[in-house]
Amino acid sequence: TDCQILGIELRDTRGLRAPARKRVNLPDGFNAYSLPAEVPPFISQRASWETIQQFKLGSAPGWEFKNRCVIPIFYKGKDVGYHARDVTGTAMKKYLNPTNWEIKDYVFNFDGCTPGGQLFIVEGAFSCMSMVEKGFTNTVATFGVKYTPVQVKRMLELDPSEVIICFDRDPSKVKDGKEFGHAGQKAAIRLGATLSQTLSVAIMALPFGLDPNQLPR
Repeated sequence: TDCQILGIELRDTRGLRAPARKRVNLPDGFNAYSLPAEVPPFISQRASWETIQQFKLGSAPGWEFKNRCVIPIFYKGKDVGYHARDVTGTAMKKYLNPTNWEIKDYVFNFDGCTPGGQLFIVEGAFSCMSMVEKGFTNTVATFGVKYTPVQVKRMLELDPSEVIICFDRDPSKVKDGKEFGHAGQKAAIRLGATLSQTLSVAIMALPFGLDPNQLPR
């Protein structure tokens, strides 16, 4: 199987429960963008104004949030944390998360999904927003290819009829026209095999160098 070829070890998560987790407040002074002019070009190029409002993107004072867009994370009607994205494209840390809080205890856009339907799974928050813009409202993001059993349980809470995994094919994993990194492929197959214990699963293979944010409508 693909799992054997890639040396993937599967974990059975059927007996696990997603525990109640610590939530954190949004940063002090957080303000959702109220006008398109407030949105940094780095963000407006990746999401429409309507999407920016829908997901309540904004900013916060303080040196740690300078040149960052704050992305609130919601779970069952409550803000449980945030993701602060660098808007310059130059920061050493692309994302800043609250200290002493585990972002991998949640999936992005949980509250935006309708239980019981087809569920798309992507890596990043902006890829998720892009999928929602394209009409795939039942999309969640795992904040990278490394997912956790708790995130699997969050997905299963949505009781999907089937899942489609659409992880990036990062151009940084291509050298001299050849693909040499398989992190996304391995993660997609591992996640797919775990979910296929109870669900119908498909994996969408993107062209090299593209992520869902770049797919046409």
